[in-house]
Amino acid sequence: MTVLDGEMPISMRDIRLSLCMIVRDEAGMLPDFLRSVEGLWDELVVVDTGSVDATVEILQQAGATVTHRPWDDDFSAARNAGLELATGEWVAYFDADERISPELHAQLKVLVNLPEDNAGAATVVMENRHPSGHIHAAPLLRVWRNDPAVRFVHRIHEDIAASVSDALGRTGRHLEALTGVVDHLGYVRDVAAAKDKRTRDISLLERCLADDPDDLYSHYKRMEQARYWHDKALWMAAAQDASAALNRGGASVIADAHYGGELVVLTALGLYPDDTKGTLAWLEGWETRILPSAAFHYWRGHQRELLGQFESAVDDYQRALGHPGTRNLQLSSVRPLMGMCRIALATGQLAEAHTLIIEAMTYNVMDDEISVAARAMADLALADGDAKEAMALMRPIAGDPPAGADGITLARALMMSGDIHGTRALVAQMVDALPEAGIGLVMCDLCLGQDSNVSLELSQHDADQAMKAWIDVVLRGKNIDIARGFLQNAGAITGVFPWLQPYVFELLGIDAPA
Repeated sequence: MTVLDGEMPISMRDIRLSLCMIVRDEAGMLPDFLRSVEGLWDELVVVDTGSVDATVEILQQAGATVTHRPWDDDFSAARNAGLELATGEWVAYFDADERISPELHAQLKVLVNLPEDNAGAATVVMENRHPSGHIHAAPLLRVWRNDPAVRFVHRIHEDIAASVSDALGRTGRHLEALTGVVDHLGYVRDVAAAKDKRTRDISLLERCLADDPDDLYSHYKRMEQARYWHDKALWMAAAQDASAALNRGGASVIADAHYGGELVVLTALGLYPDDTKGTLAWLEGWETRILPSAAFHYWRGHQRELLGQFESAVDDYQRALGHPGTRNLQLSSVRPLMGMCRIALATGQLAEAHTLIIEAMTYNVMDDEISVAARAMADLALADGDAKEAMALMRPIAGDPPAGADGITLARALMMSGDIHGTRALVAQMVDALPEAGIGLVMCDLCLGQDSNVSLELSQHDADQAMKAWIDVVLRGKNIDIARGFLQNAGAITGVFPWLQPYVFELLGIDAPA
């Protein structure tokens, strides 16, 4: 290649983006990956570490340059082998178990084709989705201008941030934060287990620590593996090793480490799994020695909450909320919001708790704690006759279309609000899957003064409980015509529900006739 007057080589000007990968037996994952990056790259550079399936053939058919390198338990070495072959002005790296969103695809095309842009690298949003609905979202550095000094470090959980940072400082360029998403499939637990990543990853981390017992990054990743696999014995042993390394390194050992907050949190939780005061004391000893961290403030807030130190706990939760650059989105959104919600409930601030739950739902409506809290508060709202609050709490978690028990609760809130036709339409669409919805259908028809033709497979006990819940919302509702319709026609079901008359009289505060 020829360099003229310090300019980039001609071949690098011709190729805008080199997409680099390392692979081994990824024939099952590659087709969807390749579809997600189609039209994005000018050069696809792949290092194969020993595939025995159709991986290489699939990549060659896609137009990739494939080189072979024996696997030597070093992810950085394999990635760097690919970088040596990349000739594009820009380099990006993705893996076969990742899917690039259309938004990110478009953003990357714009980034690498801006002629005079001063960007030198970019982060993308990496999302790990879990069955619970949790999203572990992190801004990860995946794109940079090609530079021979930019290379990966660490045998496992390889990192390129330090050398990219040096290159940005040297060239005067800046780091872009792209908002497009990469959906990462590889660490969903069943996929990870199928690939035996647990044994492999822990073994590699322990090899790193055998080479360098003061490698704090590997200590951090080892504890992360222990937490992920719920291995309490490994977590405690790893925390003890990390604590020893921290003590050897002194007060400033992780002062500039981006993972410092998470490292001290994992160490504290591993050292003191059943000792809230011990965990809190450990965390407080490190506050001034690490970079600000959502993980640190959330977990310290949680210990303070458990000890009843509500004011200082709220302060920590607020500091965690919205913290920029947080790897785990839950720690800067749902978790601190729900921490403040728990404290609001404990101190009788129901309106504040409601506001916090609604905000938390904007991040993850499938979160178990959010759902439990929303259901409990919706039940309280219905008992208090507040249909508006109950609907606000239930709409996000009831689904679209609404279904299940949450759909029934939403239907009751609609009934309480006076929307009887909306209520009937909702329970009618659920009745085939949920017999309890049929009781709601019967109630709507009673209130409307029309016949019902519903056959339900419900025990008498379940039917009684469901009917009582519907009677409660009808008589506590604001629409007098709906309540009047029920009272006028309730006699039609007293044969099925012989307790109905005294129950209604009790709700209305009326003495039953002799």
